[in-house]
Amino acid sequence: MKPLLCLCLLVGSLAVCRGGNADQGGITGEVKFLKKVNGSSCYELIATNKGPQPLRFCTATGFWRMNGAIVLPVGLYKTHPPSDEEVLASVKTLKPGESASIPFSFSLGAERTVFYGISEENAKKLNIWGGSLTCQLPPATE
Repeated sequence: MKPLLCLCLLVGSLAVCRGGNADQGGITGEVKFLKKVNGSSCYELIATNKGPQPLRFCTATGFWRMNGAIVLPVGLYKTHPPSDEEVLASVKTLKPGESASIPFSFSLGAERTVFYGISEENAKKLNIWGGSLTCQLPPATE
């Protein structure tokens, strides 16, 4: 996997970043704060195809908190992994300029980064975009 090149811009409740493959016609991402519900902050990771070709992108992710980051891995789940059919149903074909979102929420802690990634093995198995995105969490303000 190529080293991750991440360019981030923090503006209000939106953080924009770029994944390592974006310059080669890949995915860029941004994290948007949505709202607070019962003490939890609700966000969404929005992935956009910035390339000239359609890309298959998976929105079924696990959820981990580690080392100051929220980790949204494809194919790695703590408990109750989705079935293969559910994972395949979550794969979206993004035409150039189209986006897909992954909602997530958590009680705010020390996390300041969101990481989305998929192993090369899982990307090949699902025939989807195989890269990663790293974004800064925007402030949780309404």
